[in-house]
Amino acid sequence: MEPYVLYLNLFVIFNLSFIIVSLLFKKNRQKSNYFLAILILVILSTAVNNLILFYFQYSDFVFTQISFGGLNLVYGPVLVALVAFLHDKEVSRTWKWHLIPALIFFLYGLTYLYLPNETKVKYYHETLNGEHFIVNVLNMLMIVHALVYMFISKRELKRFKIEIVDSSFCVLQLKHQWANDFVNYQIGAVSLMLIAYCISIFVFSKSTNFCDMVVGPCVSLSIYSFIVFKNFQFNAVYERVSHPANPIIETFYQKKKEIKNNQHLQLELKERLELHLVQTKSFTNPTINLPKLAEELDSSPNLLSQTINQHFGVTFFELINNLRVEESKKLLQSEIHHHLKIDAIGEMAGFNSRSAFFSVFKKMTGITPTAYKNAVNVS
Repeated sequence: MEPYVLYLNLFVIFNLSFIIVSLLFKKNRQKSNYFLAILILVILSTAVNNLILFYFQYSDFVFTQISFGGLNLVYGPVLVALVAFLHDKEVSRTWKWHLIPALIFFLYGLTYLYLPNETKVKYYHETLNGEHFIVNVLNMLMIVHALVYMFISKRELKRFKIEIVDSSFCVLQLKHQWANDFVNYQIGAVSLMLIAYCISIFVFSKSTNFCDMVVGPCVSLSIYSFIVFKNFQFNAVYERVSHPANPIIETFYQKKKEIKNNQHLQLELKERLELHLVQTKSFTNPTINLPKLAEELDSSPNLLSQTINQHFGVTFFELINNLRVEESKKLLQSEIHHHLKIDAIGEMAGFNSRSAFFSVFKKMTGITPTAYKNAVNVS
């Protein structure tokens, strides 16, 4: 083994062990801490197994490659449970059955202890050379298995809706963001690991020690770095916050206050907009646009757009076209404007061309302006 590989794995083991200890001795005793510690312990077991197998070079240890490798299959189910606990939810009753594959491989690996010595030596050298079929299959299965559960976790995160509006709302928001970032980061890291492993298999027709001894620890170290960074950024993941004294919590309360203020401004602007459109009929101006209307209302285009979308359920242009169609229908029904041509009616309603008038009118009503006028006259 190259010295730098040994030092890399020792460095990973030291840092991951430090995180595990810090999580287990947290005062808050949250389930999420324990399950995060289990996740890191799984990663740690891989680095320890590398040192045992490749550094000590003792053939009796060949069983660890399958038994310890099989334990990696608990990573995915534990990640799903961690996401649930971060949102103060319980895992399903069937969750424990997801651990069976890990148990099967662990027990199967123990059978290697009872193999003849010459078979152990043979399997040991095959493992070192990346030629042991079962170990290669297990390695690929571990990576794909983890990715599948990461995407399951991602799906659960998308389904989760935060409806609590008291002080715990902010904590759940932080935890949700932390979990989402954590899963996304792992998907990227493990995908790179899968690519490295596939290159090793398809280019060299066998697994290489580089994947196990360098790529794996580097991915583990990157996940460790992520956890440390996010721990500083989102301390609420590890500590229960009972008051908004934390700067991050204050930020969430500030955002909540801004949203409330924005809603109040929207309601006020909605009333002014409705009154303005009735009094001025600015929609009949062919050159009207969002900035111009916002200026007439002494508002910002962004706030006006949000107000229209939120309270009218349409875009600015859809609102204007709706109003123009309603105005043209009134004109088409009016006896005073009966003598006017259809094109003139469209211009009076705010349409800048005959084609635009006919297209929008038919889209809104299902018939052309001419057909509508004839139907009105008949009735």
